[in-house]
Order: sequence, then structure tokens, then C-alpha cells
Amino acid sequence: MAGSRRPPTRRDGDARRGALLEAALELFAERGYAGASARAITSRANANVAAIKYYFGDKAGLYHAALELAHARMLAAVPDSAERSEDPEQALRDWYESRMRVAVRVHVDGDPAARLLVRTASEAAIVPQLDAFVGRASQAMQAELEVLLARLDSSADAASVEGAARLLLFFGTHLAEDAAALERFGLSLPRGGAELDDFLERTWTFLRAGVLAALSQPTPSKPPEPPTSP
Repeated sequence: MAGSRRPPTRRDGDARRGALLEAALELFAERGYAGASARAITSRANANVAAIKYYFGDKAGLYHAALELAHARMLAAVPDSAERSEDPEQALRDWYESRMRVAVRVHVDGDPAARLLVRTASEAAIVPQLDAFVGRASQAMQAELEVLLARLDSSADAASVEGAARLLLFFGTHLAEDAAALERFGLSLPRGGAELDDFLERTWTFLRAGVLAALSQPTPSKPPEPPTSP
């Protein structure tokens, strides 16, 4: 019949959901959770506000989905564990450099997935539903690091390995984001190319020393309990 409309298909629904997700990823990265309104997101995606409820439940659900997408893209950008060097120190350095390159992309080209990920900690305080996601992501990276560190120094005890992993995870997450901290080390945020290579070399030299010191530091034994009065 002339003028009849084709009924929507599953492909149409997937396309609408994908457009909303891409728009949300960009706007949450630009403005944060509070600054990116549902209306602004749907306007960019050429959708209506009701679509957020239909596909994601609410704005927090959409934010969670955008963060999952950003995390998946980050993982796709770093080497798979099967591709790591057999040399323990080189494998650890590859882990650090691959994640630092992702973080630096925030400053080099404003990559929205990378930018959203660096907002994760602050946004988790605003959106309680994200606490579980942040915890899972941190625990997964912590566990991955502990495996690499145990390979690097098989004589280190579990507590020393855990401490070294936390040290590397903290600096690997924050070093490329804190310009003031970098200035204290005589560094500045790199823009790519040879500048990025030099940045990675210098920061790895600093972190390597800290990691090796943490691994070699014996865990103090627990002091004995004081005797109780009879």
C-alpha cells in the first residue's frame, strides 16, 4: 500500500541502541555524568528520551553501558596475554606501556573511550551503581599484575607482590593524568611520537626501581599479642 511504513526490525533497534551508546560515550567523556543530560544525548543520537529507558533502564544504566564499551575498546588496544614476552621484566614493561599509551590518548587526540575511563573513579562516587564495575575492573588488573610480578621475582611473598602491584597500578593509572606530579619529576605530558617514547622510557625507569624495591621488601611479621592479665 502506498505510503505505508515498514515495521521496525531488530536491526533498526540495534542501530538506535548503538547510536545512543556512541552519543553517550562522547558526551559522558566530554561533560561527565552530571553534565551530560539525557536530552543532550538523545539529541545527538537523533532519538527520543524514552529510548534511554527502553534500552538501558535509566541514565545510570546508559552510563554503565558506555563505560563497559570504553573498557572493551581499551582492552582491544592492549596486547593479549598470549602475545606477551617470555621475559618477565619485558612482559611487565609491555603491560605498563600499553596502558600508558591508552591514557596518553586522552591528551593527544581526545579519544572519548580513554577520556571516559580516566573519569571512572570520580564518576563512581556520583553513580553508586558503578562501584561494582570499578571494583571488578581494578581487581582484574590487580590480579593480572600480580601474575606478572610473581614471574619477575619468584622469591617475593604474596604481600610484597600485592604491594608492588598496587604501586604500579596507581602510577600507571594516574601518572599520565597529573601534570603537577609530572612537573615534580621534570616531565610533561607527551604528545606522541619520540616525545611519548622518551616519556615511557623515563617513567618506566622510575617505576621499575620502585617495583623491584617493593618486591624485595620482606613483609614484617605480625607482632605477638600482649599477654592478658590473669
